[in-house]
Amino acid sequence: MIQCGVEAMKEDLYLDKKTTLRLERMQRAVGRMTHQINEVLDFAKPRSLVLTQCNILDILKEVVSSNPNVKIKSSSTNTKIICDKEKLQIVFSNLMANANHAIINSGMINIQTIEKDDNIIIEIKDSGHGISPDILPKIFEPLFTTKSAGTGLGLTCCKNIVQEHGGTLNVDSEIDKGTIFTIILPKDIIRNVSQLNEPETILEKISKMQKHDHLAFEFSDHDELSEYISEFMMLGMRKNCINVLVISKEELSDYLNRLIANGINVNDLMNSEDLVVCTHDEIYQDVKIGSSFEPVLGYLNKLHDLVKKKKKSGLCIVGTIAGNLENNGNHEEGIKIENSWHEIIPKFEIPIRLICPYQSLTDSETIQSLVLCHNEGLIRHPHGL
Repeated sequence: MIQCGVEAMKEDLYLDKKTTLRLERMQRAVGRMTHQINEVLDFAKPRSLVLTQCNILDILKEVVSSNPNVKIKSSSTNTKIICDKEKLQIVFSNLMANANHAIINSGMINIQTIEKDDNIIIEIKDSGHGISPDILPKIFEPLFTTKSAGTGLGLTCCKNIVQEHGGTLNVDSEIDKGTIFTIILPKDIIRNVSQLNEPETILEKISKMQKHDHLAFEFSDHDELSEYISEFMMLGMRKNCINVLVISKEELSDYLNRLIANGINVNDLMNSEDLVVCTHDEIYQDVKIGSSFEPVLGYLNKLHDLVKKKKKSGLCIVGTIAGNLENNGNHEEGIKIENSWHEIIPKFEIPIRLICPYQSLTDSETIQSLVLCHNEGLIRHPHGL
């Protein structure tokens, strides 16, 4: 509220110079207070990661803005990673603030990004006064600060955020020569699923799916299903694919909410067309089971064109119609749908990966049929064995 009020007053064209200077001081003070409050909130109650595919260079450039003391150099042609953009902005903003404080507007800050194996390395180096050896081991400790107006939580939050991403944050400093903060981030976050008490085989199978793989699996509750589909979405982002949800109208809201709760930034993905959502009615139209599959092929051709336009590498599709048919007792119709998909996927030039979830199967005929029409058979939940 205060910030908005100050900005509104500064729009007044008739302010004298003295009043303008006072408003600018107020604005800086509000900015400092906001920063300190956010640091405390991030430390006391950190929110879960909201994941999307981002370009590290773009995030750095947004944070640096037009600072004349900063130079950014990249030795990599691919700095895209799966991350929480807002949280990494916090990390880079904090490290930049520390670097600016160290150089006192007279030195330089050099940022370099390096691609190594499956990691992106970001080095932020300043030419400031350096950090003394007795202080250096303490800088990541909560509430430790050498600044009169600091909270002592900024670097702690930075380290926590980087570790949340499966990365590391280290520092090296020399008096009168400067400081280097080195961040190492994996291009893909290793999802921690141990707390869910679920069969790792399904997640492992999903994470290792090859081009044109068609995978069916069994789940016992929707929390499990959320994790499996989220892992599949992560695979799509890792492989630079367009993710596609082919679901019923009734499922739409529930699926999207579950993905959001599981850390997938659905809105960003949909806005960038990296996630396409279509209902069963849209893709199957008037397809009668056992008749022409042309409407489905037509829709896939449109997706194929989108892949080419966006220079993506393929499609990762979640399809629920066969599972829904099975749940309603329409076993034969569901298997025909599965067989049709299994036949058409390899015919496309681009890689298409497809997963088909089934809930708590008991019918032996269904189980046998699904084993026969999928690349990896049917992956069964332990409760169903």
